[in-house]
Amino acid sequence: MNILDKKNTVTFSAEIKALFTSINPEKIAVLPTTEYEGIFRNGGVGTYYKNLAKKLNSDGWYIILISCDAESHYLGESHLDEVKHIFTTNQVKKTLNLSSFHYQILDSVASEWVDYLGYSCLFFLQAINYQFPDSKIYVEFHEMLGISYPSLQAKQTKILEDNCTIAVTMHSGHEWIYEANEKYNIEYPEWLWQVAHYEQYSCENADLVFFPSHYLTTRVQSYGWNLVKADHMPNYIPVEEPVSLSNIRLT
Repeated sequence: MNILDKKNTVTFSAEIKALFTSINPEKIAVLPTTEYEGIFRNGGVGTYYKNLAKKLNSDGWYIILISCDAESHYLGESHLDEVKHIFTTNQVKKTLNLSSFHYQILDSVASEWVDYLGYSCLFFLQAINYQFPDSKIYVEFHEMLGISYPSLQAKQTKILEDNCTIAVTMHSGHEWIYEANEKYNIEYPEWLWQVAHYEQYSCENADLVFFPSHYLTTRVQSYGWNLVKADHMPNYIPVEEPVSLSNIRLT
């Protein structure tokens, strides 16, 4: 679904641009996630992203968190030591200068919250890419819900530039969750299979793919997922080596 036109540039609003005065980081890590420890009281994925942000921050990355939720209302300010800026997807229209084309996209998916999250993340990435054209940008999505889907398509069609590397880490896809819970009576099957498709697509098309569990990987491969380029990351925390982001490996 290549409906995005590169000429429709996305930029930050004037108020947000003021936060970036005299800032030109060499490398930026963008972390879009539905969960983050310190914003929500949770473990698992939220703890993973907290630890990832701390690690990347200690390695000199400029951290931008995109909170994919309907409860928080961040407009670039951060109360977290490891994160420079926090944006919330439900504030996308207040934070970015969007064209009528982008508004049409958001309005068309307003009732499909997974798609709304995905496109909101993409528009934030476009604004970051435009704001920092000379920076190396590393983005890490979780595969859950497949919110990376629009961003990966944008990367393939050059709407996102080559300085932007998109990674996806497997945590617990929906098809596996339903199977693990022996939940075979599915209330909204079309929604489930659409999300499952997004999740599979994200793990097959990201620049970098990480998985923590061989068992989980075997299960999703049995569903038909192609994970030939995925890297095992049992401790969940990648370490960026100076030469290239493609060399991310465990310590």
